[in-house]
Amino acid sequence: MRFLLGFLLATLSLSSFAQAPEVRAPAGLQGNDVDAAMVVLARDVGKAYRDDDRARYLTTLFRLQLVTGRYLQAIDSIGSLRALRNDDASQP
Repeated sequence: MRFLLGFLLATLSLSSFAQAPEVRAPAGLQGNDVDAAMVVLARDVGKAYRDDDRARYLTTLFRLQLVTGRYLQAIDSIGSLRALRNDDASQP
């Protein structure tokens, strides 16, 4: 029984060793290069971003969508977040 319990705990803990995807920010950014790099960085992060907390996921997702200029998707994400939180429709 102890062996089985130990095996299950070891198996379940393997997911904690999974590596996060690598996202690189360009080095030596100055001036307008920062704006362009933010769009690329936000797009790359958005592709790899995951979160088990749905509210936190939507909160981060709509910000990434705003940075990349995907405004309609950001509005949809905000709407989903508001529905999840049961926000009052009269709330701005």
